[in-house]
Amino acid sequence: MTADKPLKIKPPKTLGACIDTLYAWERERAEVAQRAEALKVREALLETHILNTFSKADLEGAAGKIAKINVLRPVVPQVEGDGKGWSKLYAYIVRTKAFDLLQKRLSTSAVRERWEAGKTVPGVTKFTAVTLSVTKR
Repeated sequence: MTADKPLKIKPPKTLGACIDTLYAWERERAEVAQRAEALKVREALLETHILNTFSKADLEGAAGKIAKINVLRPVVPQVEGDGKGWSKLYAYIVRTKAFDLLQKRLSTSAVRERWEAGKTVPGVTKFTAVTLSVTKR
């Protein structure tokens, strides 16, 4: 489904039938997601086994009959875990105005906590998102 080619369905005729169909589809999707999660766990276990095997054999890649793998070792940033890492990073960001080091995303729960305490957050407005909550009767 894309913006230029929306998914076409023929909705049921009544609102009640639409609600029941939506509930059934959500349950179906949840079952598929649960199965997908189980498959993901299975994959992760085998991947761990393969990585452990590679570590011991000092290999960079290998192949089966239908697939091959390469061991990738990208260097990724990690804040120091000594309890002071975040403080040092924030001080550096403020001092150098290097705000691009952080992702631009609000923490909904943190903003809500402040609003519930009667505080305002400068530059942040309230937006009411409209969603559906479908539950079994």
